[in-house]
Amino acid sequence: NTARGSALFIVNSRVTRTFPFGKDHRFNLGTFAEFYNITNRPNFGNVYEGQVGASNFEKPLGYLGGSGSVSTIPPSFQVQFGARFSF
Repeated sequence: NTARGSALFIVNSRVTRTFPFGKDHRFNLGTFAEFYNITNRPNFGNVYEGQVGASNFEKPLGYLGGSGSVSTIPPSFQVQFGARFSF
């Protein structure tokens, strides 16, 4: 159990709204927003340093995730917007 680390916690969501238009509502315009890491929480996993009793005990050394999963920067809250036209 000592190698398990902290729990991974990431919350993502996508919200879509479709607007039908045209004759017989044949065309649709779907707009959406995608939200990533809504809680803006860094995930450390089991990447800690220090021994019990030391001043640096359980100081995080890195993060899980990140850009390409090799980054030392935690993935922060992000949002992207888009649209889709279908006929």
